[in-house]
Amino acid sequence: MRDTNAGPGIVFVNGEQKEFLLEQHWKSGVPPKVGATVEIQFTPQGELLSLSLVDEAEIAREQAQKAAAAATSFAQKHGRSLVARVGAPTLGAMGLLAIAWLYLATVHVRISADFGQSATFYEILKLANAGGDLEALASVKHGSAGIYGLFMWAALLAPLATHFHTNKHLAWGYCAPLVFMVSVGLSVYFEVKQQFSASQNAMGALFGGKPSRMMADMANEMLTIALKAISLGMGFYLALLVAVVLAAIGVKKVLVSSYNV
Repeated sequence: MRDTNAGPGIVFVNGEQKEFLLEQHWKSGVPPKVGATVEIQFTPQGELLSLSLVDEAEIAREQAQKAAAAATSFAQKHGRSLVARVGAPTLGAMGLLAIAWLYLATVHVRISADFGQSATFYEILKLANAGGDLEALASVKHGSAGIYGLFMWAALLAPLATHFHTNKHLAWGYCAPLVFMVSVGLSVYFEVKQQFSASQNAMGALFGGKPSRMMADMANEMLTIALKAISLGMGFYLALLVAVVLAAIGVKKVLVSSYNV
């Protein structure tokens, strides 16, 4: 609370103020300062014995360790409950799906013989949020998925719904990831195709007649070349496999619940 520049210093210990002297009690190589955290030792009689400065980095490490231990304890306590309620296979499948969507390449775009661009499913959502503009592909890592990102997390977590509510129709949530993937794929495809169609119409309005048909053929050829330059990555196949498995589980749950009724 007070350094030793104007007499004895004051330190706050367990709700009490205690005085200390620089020569008698301070053991660190740097002088005490206001607001610093110190380690204090006492005599068996409870008298102040020594003070030493605590490294702020060490404090941060201790706090991080405490936070990590608390998080681990919380995860273990509630994780077991979640596994018991939902089941390890479903949670494992959702984890794989999250990895495939967020970290593994869904598509590879070959821009030239020596250069290509890869994008995860989440980055494709950013592209869709940007209006499907192919020019945004290079900077898509810094964009926002917007409402598409919210839909992605809703689809990813949808299989959990039936385990927390008795409504049998919530089992269809297992189909949400597959439906979402198909919807996004079709949306991006038709958006790109619409951009090429708009280019054809603009050329037609500008040139008209035979030149217009030539421009249309050229645009179709460009679209074909662009689609051939796109290949599917491991993220796509893993996500599709997991989504199909989850959908099959959901359909089975719905059929079983309907049969029981």
